Amino acid sequence: MTRAEYFRYIVDVHGKLARDNPLTLRRYVQNHVDDSAFGAQGQAAYSEHFHRDSVTELYFASVEDLQSNLGHEYTRTVIAPDGAHFAEIPTNQTLLTRELGAGFQESAPVGTKVMHFLAISEGMTVNDVQSEWEELQARAYETSAEITESFIACSTSVVLTSGPAAMLARHFGEGTGPEIGMVTSIWLKNSDLSAFRKYQQALMASGQFDAAASYFLIVREVEIFNSAAG
Repeated sequence: MTRAEYFRYIVDVHGKLARDNPLTLRRYVQNHVDDSAFGAQGQAAYSEHFHRDSVTELYFASVEDLQSNLGHEYTRTVIAPDGAHFAEIPTNQTLLTRELGAGFQESAPVGTKVMHFLAISEGMTVNDVQSEWEELQARAYETSAEITESFIACSTSVVLTSGPAAMLARHFGEGTGPEIGMVTSIWLKNSDLSAFRKYQQALMASGQFDAAASYFLIVREVEIFNSAAG
């Protein structure tokens, strides 16, 4: 498929299947990738990572709702089989996450959205990084006034490995991409990445994250379903 065919399919065909019967799904957003950067300068590890064409975000009010949705006959017999029509299942990366802070937003801010996938450094755990996240963020912001001036909003989620994580992997596929510990979505006032690059460098300088295995995507949000919108 061309990228245009792919995006048209996941919105008009696959997206419609979800809208026709959302079950316990609260919100469904497709993030169509316009550009991306993988790895770190001077390191070849990025070449081992697969490209990304889109990132799907599915929101549920509870773990029970998620499990009910994945286990439903409609999901198993209609939604899941359609994945083979557009997705490279062996390279899909599936993450079960929990948002820090306020949690689920009914709608996203306006601006250029950057999704930053952060791999945890060897010897660190997600709990280690999570406990220091607010301090890490504050130190990153302090490195440049341009960051606070350019950032509209920032939402961070931590990756969970327990609960229905295995169930999700069976449904969506589990590729061999880098092991991600946190995902940060950042909305910028414009498409200039200079402020984000300073923020990225400050985070990597903390030593908490593996720069060679981390990556970011510049995306366009396409909201497929939102229960709050009626």
